[in-house]
Amino acid sequence: MGCADDAELARLIRRGDLDDRLPEVRDLVWASVRDKLAVANPAYLLVP
Repeated sequence: MGCADDAELARLIRRGDLDDRLPEVRDLVWASVRDKLAVANPAYLLVP
């Protein structure tokens, strides 16, 4: 995406600069959330 960090990504999303790349944005955000959950609460990612 060419973003330096989450703050820049959020700024680009809010401005609508990535509206034409929504599938890529969704995949990138989901990967970031998974990484954060893996650190904060790995059990949350387990399928019941």
